[in-house]
Amino acid sequence: MILHQKNDRYWTDAGAWGDKSFIDYFKNMFCRTRKVCLVILSTRSSSGLKPERLTYTELSKAIDAVAEALLDKGIRKDDIIMVQLPNIWN
Repeated sequence: MILHQKNDRYWTDAGAWGDKSFIDYFKNMFCRTRKVCLVILSTRSSSGLKPERLTYTELSKAIDAVAEALLDKGIRKDDIIMVQLPNIWN
């Protein structure tokens, strides 16, 4: 149930909404730091492998590679796609 509905202008003026996207914030963060942003534990507990660490730069490159691959396949803005992935990294 919606008790009170505000318009976009209200939330923008209140500072809750801005003109930057999630990608804008992410790119700003990775340009400012080379810190680790993800730690991926091995999917096999007995493997003895050390956790894999990705910096913001490495993650950004992986994201860009996926985006380029989707573009190469003909996927464009506002296209709807479905992805089913296993719950593992490697």
